[in-house]
Amino acid sequence: MRILLGGDTYYPHVNGNSYFTQRLAASLLARGHEVHVLAPSRRMRPEHFQHNGVRVHGCGSLPLVSHRPIRFSPYPCCVGHITEVVRSTQPDVIHCQSHLFVGRALLEAAKRAGIPSVATNHFMPINLTVHLPVGDGLRSAIEKLAWRDLVSVYGSADVVTAPSNVAAEMLGRVGLGKKVLSISCGVDVERFRPMTVKRRRATVKPGCLYVGRLEKEKNVHHLIHALSIVRRRVDAELVIVGSGSQRYSLERLADSLGVKDCVVFKGFVPDSEMPNIYSCTDVFCNPSGAELLSLATLEAMASGKPVVAADSAALPEVVRNGVNGLLFTLGDIGNLSEVLTCLLMNPSKCSEMGRQGRNIAMLHDNEMCIDAYEELYETLTAVSELRDKVV
Repeated sequence: MRILLGGDTYYPHVNGNSYFTQRLAASLLARGHEVHVLAPSRRMRPEHFQHNGVRVHGCGSLPLVSHRPIRFSPYPCCVGHITEVVRSTQPDVIHCQSHLFVGRALLEAAKRAGIPSVATNHFMPINLTVHLPVGDGLRSAIEKLAWRDLVSVYGSADVVTAPSNVAAEMLGRVGLGKKVLSISCGVDVERFRPMTVKRRRATVKPGCLYVGRLEKEKNVHHLIHALSIVRRRVDAELVIVGSGSQRYSLERLADSLGVKDCVVFKGFVPDSEMPNIYSCTDVFCNPSGAELLSLATLEAMASGKPVVAADSAALPEVVRNGVNGLLFTLGDIGNLSEVLTCLLMNPSKCSEMGRQGRNIAMLHDNEMCIDAYEELYETLTAVSELRDKVV
């Protein structure tokens, strides 16, 4: 089968949407499919290159002023290039990963060409509006407009999917008038697994780990505040993996709270090194209130680590309170410090929750995710072929 994936973020962008699309493309290629990807190029002009064996068709792009490593392809400037790529690749199915620029034009091209289309949502308006210098009232109005725009774009797709039940229900609540399939983003349970060898750690202190972008909506500052309270009872450390616009302010916060020496900012870590990163911690923490699933949380669970997570969005769907981790009230630093202290002081509880987390992560095995999308693609192409014969 010839499959065209497309969206507004892909290699070398570092975020959950980009990583999911890269893994989906690689997995489909490994199963013998011909895979193409449409995404913003790494420069102003269109480009074509291969990444991990996948053919990437880059649309001319510009750097995002506030986040220069991120590039975007302005709409409608990208329409001509995308139309040509669809014409030249002649895909059996198109799978869109976003609705903003590339994704919007790609779904339009799919409709014009009569090609079956799938649209997966990874978007929450808060990921954009949290950076706007506006009041809560205007921010809420902008978020409603953003949801309305997504609904108008994804309404043209033959099938819409989301990475969790919560994410699927969310699309229904904002007005998408069609059934949304819940298909997990998946996790490689073979790569991410409990380590059977002795862990290599820089210290012997109980450790907490955060993995993700360092942006406002991720609430990493709450975690640093909580650490300053946790350390009154536990000589703990915090390792932060990831980059973003908030790094400098987070470093200053750690210094002002007197925990600078106990917070390790590792910056970007290559995916190949992440299994060892997870193995070297005791507790994984995700304080974000804007997660439609969270690949990092699934990776930590697959690695046999207990999870402390905000009781918000889709996190409670994978973090079962008292089973494979503990939930805390979003934004409640006191509550966050309590549950972190509870786990860091109870290694046996951490071990049992880690085992349960591994079992839950197995339900999100990447191979099962790819099976689901393959079946969906095959169904759509079969229906399309039947429709063509009838016509």
